[in-house]
Amino acid sequence: MKAILFGLIVLLIAEAAFAQVVLGPRLCSTHVHFSYFRCGESFPSWFRTELWQDVIVNGLSYWTTTVSYVPYETILFTRGVIEFDIRNTISGGPFPVPGLTSFNWSASLNHLVIFQTSAWQGTFLGANLMDMADLSQDGMLTNNDKDERQFIAHLFDDIPIPPQTYSIDVTDVLRHDLFGSDPSPTSGYILKPSDTIHYLRAIARWKNEPRISVYMPRRTPTPTPTAAPGQPTYTPQPPTATLPPSWTPSPTLTPTCTLTPTITATHSVTPTKTPSVFPSPPTPSMTPTPVCGSLGVTLWMPAHDFCPGSSCSCHVAICNPGPSIYESIPLFVILDVFGDYYFWPDFSAYAFEVIPTLDMQPLIYPVLQPFQWPEGAGSVTSGVRWLAAMTNPEQTAVMGEMDIWEFGWHP
Repeated sequence: MKAILFGLIVLLIAEAAFAQVVLGPRLCSTHVHFSYFRCGESFPSWFRTELWQDVIVNGLSYWTTTVSYVPYETILFTRGVIEFDIRNTISGGPFPVPGLTSFNWSASLNHLVIFQTSAWQGTFLGANLMDMADLSQDGMLTNNDKDERQFIAHLFDDIPIPPQTYSIDVTDVLRHDLFGSDPSPTSGYILKPSDTIHYLRAIARWKNEPRISVYMPRRTPTPTPTAAPGQPTYTPQPPTATLPPSWTPSPTLTPTCTLTPTITATHSVTPTKTPSVFPSPPTPSMTPTPVCGSLGVTLWMPAHDFCPGSSCSCHVAICNPGPSIYESIPLFVILDVFGDYYFWPDFSAYAFEVIPTLDMQPLIYPVLQPFQWPEGAGSVTSGVRWLAAMTNPEQTAVMGEMDIWEFGWHP
């Protein structure tokens, strides 16, 4: 039961708990290639190319025309082109962010949505997602944008009815663009037909709001040392401490949430605003707060009880009234689900973050980025809580006051 409940909690808060940086497109366009064949000839008599800006189209089309009384077959081959800015986030912050290495993150191309197709919707037109060639990734609309480096994913064999939204793992491609031998200012992608049978006559149009989500690095817990033969195995345990005198456990939480929002479903994929503070590893914000009274931590959520549509988030405030300044202080934030402990930031069996310097400036670490509590989460009135504490660098004693925050939810 506890495992099922924790799985539910993870599903509810995963997107908020594992913060992400969002990259937006710097260029959306289409490379169009026209080939003209005299009827009966196997090679094109002539061809031309065009570039369509601010529209993403992939497809094939075929028709016959007459030029100077000579019948021609015209074949249209289009490739959708997207180049993402990888020097700045969609909110204007710098990228890569501090702490990002070659292998401690993942990325996905999201909000790739077909929003309109031609009159031949549903015909057998496949679509592939390709990585753009390095030399073409320059943030400018050029004829070279058609050049490919490698295959990424096959999206469909038929134009889907109804339209679909795609999410594709692009970690390896973005890693190449950021840390390869020839880093690029953009990360480019090409949507192209997977077939070359020109009589298919099908066009797929894509919504012009794709995004790349980069899931931020998480601290890898220090491996448990292997005990020598005959010696007992050491299993790390959360540091023990005396609970704050003011805390008294409550058997149940009284539901107080009265929010009953009206949620209207739409097809919009307007991106959510990228948080300005990333918790993995968390960058403490210098949010002005009242002068703290004693050394320790304070947990905060907008409520103790949540219902569908209410805003949920969590942060922990760090206080050092001085005058002492501390270095390399472990910070533990633990989700307690009926006695099972899950350690922030990655909610593993044992993890923590290190506060590099704890001076008299109050710090705030986000634990959960804001999200809207969803429908269908059931009801929990007791047994779930956050625990937070700092320890000495050796992790043998709690430093200052710890804090506890119980919470629950109901339909």
